[in-house]
Amino acid sequence: MRLPPLIATSQAPSVATDQMIRPSTFTEKGLAFHGSDPLAKEGSELKSVWFIYLIQSSVTGRLYTGISTDPEARLQKHNTGKGAKATRAGRPWALVHLEQVETKGEALRREAAIKKLSRTAKLRLIKA
Repeated sequence: MRLPPLIATSQAPSVATDQMIRPSTFTEKGLAFHGSDPLAKEGSELKSVWFIYLIQSSVTGRLYTGISTDPEARLQKHNTGKGAKATRAGRPWALVHLEQVETKGEALRREAAIKKLSRTAKLRLIKA
């Protein structure tokens, strides 16, 4: 499966606010999303949206990759020590990259692909 090209972090797509709601902390930091509109209606129900995120330790500089349907809440869990065991040390963590996909399966595959990348490649992904 070929993923769409990533959107550079400084080039957030312009989408009307009635079509998509984004956490203000993500847009204030200039983080971009890629994928489909998270609030696109299919019939009368909302589509499920998944995010792949990379966070970086402000203390050690270490990177962590994960998936979530609510990345802002997940980041808060990481920063309170209630997230993944690997992120309990090195707090606080900062969100440095975010991608959006439609299904959990896509998110898991993309997360696995990112986790296989070298640190250098992950840093390039963040700067793209």
